[in-house]
Amino acid sequence: MRFDGLDEDTEKLHEVLDSVGDIPQTQSKLNMEEFLLEQGVAPRVIGLADAGFANTAGTGKMANQSLARCIDADKSWEEDGEGDFRIKGGFGKIVEMLKGQFKGSIYLDW
Repeated sequence: MRFDGLDEDTEKLHEVLDSVGDIPQTQSKLNMEEFLLEQGVAPRVIGLADAGFANTAGTGKMANQSLARCIDADKSWEEDGEGDFRIKGGFGKIVEMLKGQFKGSIYLDW
């Protein structure tokens, strides 16, 4: 294996994580760790998923991350054509939602 290549287990992890948005909600009762293992991801790379995916999602562990939430979240992103993703409608959508929930607590342009 080349120094800049991924081993088979890591490739499988990335493949399964990339497919989350295509998963039917019928499997949504699983947590992400259960889902990954069910999909044939090697237990030895779950720590890599914890460090990258789960930490970014704010849960710290794939076992604490809901598959249903990941399916929903995946549908909220759009690709910009250069491999980056952004929230559909932009971050202003989030600011407006928070502003509505925290009336009088968020000040813009002060």
